[in-house]
This record gives sequence, C-alpha cells and structure tokens, in this order.
Amino acid sequence: MLEQPLSEIANIFGGYAFKSKDLGDEGVPVVKIAEINPPNVDLEDCERIPESKIEGLERFLLSNGSIVMAMTGATTGKAGRIRGGQRAYLNQRVARLSAKGGIELDDFIWAVVSQPGFDKVVIAHAHGSAQPNISSDAIGQISIQKHTVEEQLAIGRFCRALDEKIEQNRKTAAALERLARAIFRAWFVDFEPVKAKATGATSFPSMPQDLFDTLPTTFQDSELGPIPEGWGTATIDELTVKVSMGPFGSSIKRDNFVEKGVPVVRGGNLTNGFVDRDFVYLTEEKADELRNANAYSGDIVITHRGTLGQVGLIPRLAKHRRYVVSQSQMLVRALAEVSPSFLYHYFISPIGQHTLLANRNQTGVPAIATPTTSVKGIRLIAPPVVLMNGFSKLSNSLLDYISATELESQKLGSIRDYLLPKLLSGAVRVAHIEAMQDHFDEAAK
Repeated sequence: MLEQPLSEIANIFGGYAFKSKDLGDEGVPVVKIAEINPPNVDLEDCERIPESKIEGLERFLLSNGSIVMAMTGATTGKAGRIRGGQRAYLNQRVARLSAKGGIELDDFIWAVVSQPGFDKVVIAHAHGSAQPNISSDAIGQISIQKHTVEEQLAIGRFCRALDEKIEQNRKTAAALERLARAIFRAWFVDFEPVKAKATGATSFPSMPQDLFDTLPTTFQDSELGPIPEGWGTATIDELTVKVSMGPFGSSIKRDNFVEKGVPVVRGGNLTNGFVDRDFVYLTEEKADELRNANAYSGDIVITHRGTLGQVGLIPRLAKHRRYVVSQSQMLVRALAEVSPSFLYHYFISPIGQHTLLANRNQTGVPAIATPTTSVKGIRLIAPPVVLMNGFSKLSNSLLDYISATELESQKLGSIRDYLLPKLLSGAVRVAHIEAMQDHFDEAAK
C-alpha cells in the first residue's frame, strides 16, 4: 500500500499556554496531559479556567469526540478522546487531531492514533531522551498507510462500534458499583430501612421483604454510637480468618517475573476496585513458595503502603484460580459465615476509608502504621448474619455482572487491538470487516 504523512488527512495543533494563576476549581475544564487516560479524557478532577479568561480562544475549544495526544513526558504519544457533552479547552503540550475531510472521518483518525504501538512511533519521532518532546509538525510527518475515503469510513465504523460497546460496559459497571455502595450505606451506615420501619413503613425499596420483616424499630447505644436494637459490633480480627501482609520485597524480585503464570496483585490492580488484568506473573513454584500471600476468589486486598485507600475484592468470576499479593498490599480473608462483600463494601465506604487512613503514618512514604495490627483492630457494626447474607446475595449479583462486563470488554479490546493494525496496514481487507459490520453495530447497541 502507498504511504502518506498523517498531516495529509489530519489537522494537528497544540494547545494554549494558560497562566497557572488563572486556573482553579471554577469554570471550563482545561485538558492537560494528566487528563489523558487512554482511551478517554478524564475531566472530573481537572483544573478549570473562568469564562472571563477564554474570550477569543475558540480555536482551542474541545467538545464531544475531540481527539487529543500528549506531546511531552513519559506519556508522549498517548491519546484520548473526550466523551459526553461537556466542553473543555486545550492546554499547551497537548495536541488536538481532527480529520481534514470532515467530522465523519474523525473515527478513522482515532483508529490510527489509538492502535497498539502508535505511541512508540510518536516517541521515535520526538526529540530528547530523558524527556521526550514532539511538535505538531513532527506528529504530522509520521507516515501511515493510505486509504480511500470509503476505507477510512469503514475502519472508523469498526473502531467506533467496539469502542462504544466497551464504553457502554464501563458506564454500566460504574452505575452498578454506585448502586451497591448506595445500598450498603443505606442499610448499614444510615440505617434507612430501620428508620423507615420505625415510622410505620411496611417495606423498603432496596431491601427484600423477608429481610425488612426481621428489622427492629428501635436503636441501642454502642461503642460506635446508636445502632439498631439487637445488632452488635466486632473487630476485623473477629470477622476474619486471615489478615496478613504480602511478602518482603526480597522475596519477589524482577528476575522472578515470567510471561505467564500466577498473577501478582499490585497497586495498579486496585485502582477502581479489583482490576483483573495488566499483571506481572510468577511461576507456580514461586507462588507455592509464597503461599501465605496467595489470594483467592472472595479475598480482599488492601494497599498498606504507597497509594493508601485502595481496596479490591477478588471476584467470584475471577480470571485466575489464585493470585499473589505484592509487598505493598495486604490480604484479608473473611470467616466462612461472614460475607466478603460486606467487608469489602465497608472498606470502600467513607467510614471505612476514614478508619483505614486514620492509621497512616505522618512522615516518609505514605503507609498504614503496623498494618496487620491496625486493620485487625478496626471495629465496625456487625448486623445479624441473615441481613449480612441478604446484602451479600444482592451485591454479589451486581459484582458478578460487573465482572462479566469487564471480561467482555477485555475480549472486545483484544479483538480491536488485533484487527485494527491489520486493517490499517492492509493485511486484512476492509471488505472482510464490512461483512461483519452488522454484528459490530448490533454489539454497540
């Protein structure tokens, strides 16, 4: 196939040098490199620019579907796309790319810059070794395979169909996670069903009737304040069979890592609950040697050093039979009669996070002081087993669905990463994909 520079089909320009003193918490989001979280752009916690400071800067306005790329630093070449209706402005050292042929071809531009390995191609065109930097012109000089407009549209449709299904799965999972957290808070923190029953209610929306019928209508005092009559409190130590730290650093070295085997749970696997991908691996023999740090479905993993507050529950639909927790993590295993989901939702709740972080040290690397002792000593509300199990049944159904959508998204992502470079290089013809387009379009609905 013939080649052409990216600049022949894409407009590429860098962002505006906003003044630090003008940025704050109010106004329109400003997209910096830190906001690029492939394949998306995260605008939730970004800095903002007041409306009064953006007059005449329409050129740097971003909207739904805008494609941006990091131009400097360790993430040079990483690309993301703004999703949703929110507008934002482009900061310096971030490039915007758009199709010269019109917005309908933006999906093809996105397919090009988001294909596996394209960031390495960008870095190869950058200057500077310790701190790569690339200009808009240099990005435009990158050679790509030439495609007809019809081929560009077909490749873009293929990419969009998979991306939209993956994004739909992400939003569904996030909504279900919020629902599970809200139910935990209502039942076990705010005691909303008990309060409702005390005022004469005969049911509660999120609680099965048989559980609601078991609730008391009065409260009693406890070490943790007023709790429903007949409920108790307990320490984590009393609710678990195991609370232990991961192995010492000297027990796991880089030389121990292999391409396949038993996955090691690190901080990156606890960024949003349990992330069942992107592992390093140990051999089965090494995992056996570290059996005290082996974790299984239903175990809870907590970061005790580094990014504190990270908690993950290894799901029932876990991809692997067992895992090994790293030296910065600790393992919590519930008693047989105690719901792991109940403990997990306690640890990720505001009160659980507050209690965990209350034990952090005040100097040096962030860490929980005397981790196992501190976590074992945490006291929490212990509702009747029937209520705990009722919550577990409800939350497990949500968590199982979340796991299933995550597995589906990983499979779709693998299909995307495998086929997209072949389509863009011409190794696989667009006609083959068009024959399957109805399937991909249906999957995106």
